[in-house]
Amino acid sequence: MRGGYSDPMGHPRSPLLATLGGALLCVAAARAQSLDDGERGKPDAGPCVKSSAHSRYSGYGYDHLVTLENGCKTDMHCRVTTNANPKGVEIDVPKGEERTVITFRGSPAREFDHDAECKPR
Repeated sequence: MRGGYSDPMGHPRSPLLATLGGALLCVAAARAQSLDDGERGKPDAGPCVKSSAHSRYSGYGYDHLVTLENGCKTDMHCRVTTNANPKGVEIDVPKGEERTVITFRGSPAREFDHDAECKPR
């Protein structure tokens, strides 16, 4: 066959289709892995509490804020730690609600890492 090749089953295919098929398979495998990671959630926060971090400039530095969204069927008690505040802050989050906690005030750093550990109340 001209301009292509045959697979072991004898079906002619173009090299472009073979390359695209291989790339699609890699993307699908990576997507499946990311879905598996997402379903587990953060190992210490629990799958039904979502956390997000953001900072806000307050004139003398950045305030670090973490928002917890409780999708659990019960109230949760959470401890939020950051690389700027390893001792952490504790907060209660009622079921179906969201709470934001300031973990650090006046930081020179805008970006920070956070972890949330939550348990049923």
